[in-house]
Amino acid sequence: MPVLALAQGDIALSLEPVNTQNVTVSFLRVLGTATAKPADADLHEMTEAPPTKHAFTLYADLKQIGPNKYANLFLYTLYVHDGSQTVDHGWFRFDVKAQPGNFVDSRETVHFSIERGMASDEGEIQLPLHSFGDQALITLSLGQSPVHVHLSSGDDIHLNVKNLSATLGLTVSEEAQLIVDNPRLWKTTAGTTNISGSRAIGEGGESTIAIHVVPNNVAALLSTLSPFMADKSHDIIKVVINCVTDEGGVVKTIHAFPIPVRFEPPFPSLFLTVTIGSFVATILSQLLPGAWKNWRNMLRQLAVAWGVALVVEIFAIFLVQLGSKFVLFTFELDPWQVLPALLIGFFASGGKNVLDYAGATKAASPTPGPAAAGAAAGGEHD
Repeated sequence: MPVLALAQGDIALSLEPVNTQNVTVSFLRVLGTATAKPADADLHEMTEAPPTKHAFTLYADLKQIGPNKYANLFLYTLYVHDGSQTVDHGWFRFDVKAQPGNFVDSRETVHFSIERGMASDEGEIQLPLHSFGDQALITLSLGQSPVHVHLSSGDDIHLNVKNLSATLGLTVSEEAQLIVDNPRLWKTTAGTTNISGSRAIGEGGESTIAIHVVPNNVAALLSTLSPFMADKSHDIIKVVINCVTDEGGVVKTIHAFPIPVRFEPPFPSLFLTVTIGSFVATILSQLLPGAWKNWRNMLRQLAVAWGVALVVEIFAIFLVQLGSKFVLFTFELDPWQVLPALLIGFFASGGKNVLDYAGATKAASPTPGPAAAGAAAGGEHD
């Protein structure tokens, strides 16, 4: 660091390097410029260091912290009052340059020294330290994965945000960039989208933000025909989110955070699908040999089978909502999807009997074991 020669009346401020997260932030020593006393309201909002033994008091203007135009230094505006003079005199301004590394922005205790003439003094002040690096300021997570999105009106996708800085608050940008790889599935287009929720997050805090998406009903409904299992997604969208720490930080970006999405048809469509499956199974079962009695009996069978199918569907939805799996004839089904709802209606209304008669579900005849073969052979000798 170059040595500054002090002329008569000069005052110099030195901030000692700070090691944070194994990264050193250094400051350039600077001479002060005589200035008028800042307004009392401004002084009240500044960070103040306790007076030193020579009555020097250091103030840091947190509103004036920020990067330089080349984005390689952070600039700090500090004031020193020489208490040996009157309250309105003896004020000096310092424009300090900080050379940052790559770390999570934080507030640190900075040791300083002040020199004026034969007097020198030292003390400590709390300062926010920022970086230009790619070190993330937040982490994102999903409350559930995949995220369920209703086809009728769309849904808010909620993202859990954690502030990685334990000593500085931050603000998430009010806009995000949405990346859509399958635009045919969405009415919401790729590009800028608004963020709702609590975007200001305190030191080390957590919050929930949301973006709203609306699917293309027809294309999204067709995509729900597979897969059956509730933990599989129909599509994956991505978001790019920006945030900035308080008191002079620069914008940091979370790039292309993936969000698995599973579409959910509206309940009326599931109700209709279960009804169709139930009616088809009931009518076909009435065509089996010996099943037909009369129209009144068939209508009664339709009503009973339909009621049973609805109860099974509702029960299946209830189980899945509680985190269980719904398995029908060794197949894991998601009752919130159209095709599984059709199968639930079909099998709950006697559809297995129809398939059994058609030979679709007949088990292979068991092969006789050695004991059975021996018993048969012994029987022939008697």
